[in-house]
Amino acid sequence: MTGGLGIFREFRGEAIIAGPTFISSFWAGNPGASHSTPTLGPTYVEVIGLPDLVSTDGFSISGADYLREVNVPKLRTVNGGLQISYTVLDTIDLPALESVGNSIYFTGEFDA
Repeated sequence: MTGGLGIFREFRGEAIIAGPTFISSFWAGNPGASHSTPTLGPTYVEVIGLPDLVSTDGFSISGADYLREVNVPKLRTVNGGLQISYTVLDTIDLPALESVGNSIYFTGEFDA
């Protein structure tokens, strides 16, 4: 897949997207979320799974209020930034991640 892939905040349930090994950019939730503008409304995605994704130019999840699990088991390379913010997650599974070209940015409530 040469384009981007986004999961809009109105999406409900589990988003398991098999097949793509490369996505130019991935985003989910409310990409404008911040501490001063938390969301434009609830984001209902609960699980994000990209079981075949190996590489992306950017990966961003922000303001996904109900997101509890992110599984991207084959992701090795993020050429740009990796951002997961303003979520409450139980699981972040990125076991193959080797390289992030820009920055890694996690904010929110995470249990170690």
